Amino acid sequence: MLIWLPVVCGAFMGQRGSLDASISHISKRYRPRFLLLICLVCCACATSAQAITINSSFDSANSEPGPATWAGGGSLLGIFNTAASYWQNAVTQDRDINIVYRWADSSQIGGGVLGLAGFCNPPGACTALIRFNRDFNWFIDGTPTFQEEYNNFTESTADFGGGEMNTGRVFTGATGDAAGRFDLLSVALHEIGHVVGINGGAPNNGTEYTISSPRPLDGSLIPKTGGHINLSGANMNPGIGSSTRRLLTEADILVAAEHMSAAANEINLNPSALPEPSTLVLQIFVILGYASSRRRIRRA
Repeated sequence: MLIWLPVVCGAFMGQRGSLDASISHISKRYRPRFLLLICLVCCACATSAQAITINSSFDSANSEPGPATWAGGGSLLGIFNTAASYWQNAVTQDRDINIVYRWADSSQIGGGVLGLAGFCNPPGACTALIRFNRDFNWFIDGTPTFQEEYNNFTESTADFGGGEMNTGRVFTGATGDAAGRFDLLSVALHEIGHVVGINGGAPNNGTEYTISSPRPLDGSLIPKTGGHINLSGANMNPGIGSSTRRLLTEADILVAAEHMSAAANEINLNPSALPEPSTLVLQIFVILGYASSRRRIRRA
């Protein structure tokens, strides 16, 4: 299969003779399906990009029980996978990040600490441990890619010397299960951010993170405090209150990419946990085409 995929992509995207030879023995009945399969493979080849891969697992053997007070209908697994998808769609550099995560209590990670992450320098050099404090009242969202529990959205920007960047994507005005509880998605995004590269072991001076070329907005000096970003709207700010959700900002993503490696220069500054639109449209197009070909074959 490792040999076949590039051959098929090359045939479809220019080597017409090879393609004709490959399908000449296939009956007319099945040729439309075969061509659509080639199209799907080539779409994947054409739209694939480098990306970090977050390999995660729940440490059930060492985990404390889940929180005594929580709501939202979700699970730690679902929240963690969603947060990992945000980061994977944000920083497009080939690198494996290995994480184990579990519930802990205040005696293990400290009272007042929502979550705690170990980290590796460089990122991916070891398996990092993330712990979430079970002693808090958590909102564990059953639909973490949607923000319907929050009435207000505030987006902020600032220029730190390299051009205007997004510094806050903050949801407030929590209702229902989210009201009065701490958002586990925000905390999972934050702790994974430490593992990806924003941590006390990161380089730069004590007050600023410097964004360098060839990353966008190079020359920016983003305020720093310890291993965090000193911006109130940034996900990687060291504190968050209840009834609040903070998603990744351009500042978070740029600092993470800067400290991952010099090669992390293809960056999606507005990531989501869903498939990229171009890939999704191509997949839908091919599926519809395949269904249409089957109808035509049945009528023949």
